[in-house]
Amino acid sequence: KERPTADEASQSVWLHRRFACTLRSPDDTELDNIQATLQNFAHYSKLKKLALMVVAHKSTSEEIGFLRKAFEKYDDNHDGFIDFDDFRDALKHYGYSEEEIVSMFLGADIDSTGSIKYTEFLAATIEAHGAINEERLAEAFDRLDTDDSGYITAENLQELLGDELPLAEIKSIISECGLTNDHQISYEEFLGLWDQYQEDQRGAALQQIKLRKSSTSL
Repeated sequence: KERPTADEASQSVWLHRRFACTLRSPDDTELDNIQATLQNFAHYSKLKKLALMVVAHKSTSEEIGFLRKAFEKYDDNHDGFIDFDDFRDALKHYGYSEEEIVSMFLGADIDSTGSIKYTEFLAATIEAHGAINEERLAEAFDRLDTDDSGYITAENLQELLGDELPLAEIKSIISECGLTNDHQISYEEFLGLWDQYQEDQRGAALQQIKLRKSSTSL
């Protein structure tokens, strides 16, 4: 498949961009959907997580919708970060084990700082609005393909992330997703990170969450 011409790559500041706040708070069904998305996100590859950060960065406040207010529900002390205690308290009515909560928290803490920043939360929950369309995925690929070579390489990611991750870890991100062992990710390989199976998994996670809530309320 052909993809659009690459935009000029931004520096790693895009990881920490803040967004305008929406006034509408999520209802219980939307919160369950957000939680199902968080649960799924923990199992994504690091490259897919970075791509979702790009998608979140390029989203408007209208597209983000209720996610800002959802973040505030998790950020119990309103300091702009979700620490582990905040996260665990927000999930107490879902009946997760401590191990499950730790797995989800570490999965959303993309830069391994011990807390979940707003942009990390958006990346982990943006799919609560539904599957990401290919146009948005193409934009994300272009942002990651900083030299417009048609491939995402370790050098591309290093240019975006700077010193935020060691080179060895960046190379492992590429190796994790590459199908041909050529140390680069093609557009087709990138699209393969979004398949129907994972969307089905999110639906299954949502059903599981509803059952969890029902059992804990008994």
